[in-house]
Amino acid sequence: MPTESQCGVGGVGGPDCHDLQVIAYTAVSSAAAEDVWPLLAQPARWRRWAHLREAVGLGRPEVEPGRRGLVIAAPGLLVPVRVLDKVPGRCWSWSVGPLRLGHAVTPAKGGGREVRVELRGPLWLEVLVGATYGPLIRLLLANLVRVAGRRSPLDTAASARS
Repeated sequence: MPTESQCGVGGVGGPDCHDLQVIAYTAVSSAAAEDVWPLLAQPARWRRWAHLREAVGLGRPEVEPGRRGLVIAAPGLLVPVRVLDKVPGRCWSWSVGPLRLGHAVTPAKGGGREVRVELRGPLWLEVLVGATYGPLIRLLLANLVRVAGRRSPLDTAASARS
């Protein structure tokens, strides 16, 4: 089973990531892990907190390692991606060309859950992506934390049936 570091979060990011640069973004949620994780790992729920994103072919209900698919980042902008690793309930990573993105939900110091996104890639790409996509990642993490903090009636009904 992959470790968090193999998911590209909080460590070296797997055996072929040691020469890549890292930019990390975090947000803390008071929500339980079981409220945060599905928002991060289930493509069908991404639009609840990342309004411009949909995905095709990455797995159902959660992303699955080895799956290749497309992310619809904006109308007409289809981005090919590949899911690399996953530790269920904790972290997962994917690649977009030479860029690796790791996502994790871990206990936060002082309580709650830390949601972390790490970007890994060659320095030139990290600088470019950090400057252009970084502010959007911060906004999207804030949205995810806000949405995770309030359970919808559908989420509550699904939990009651489990």
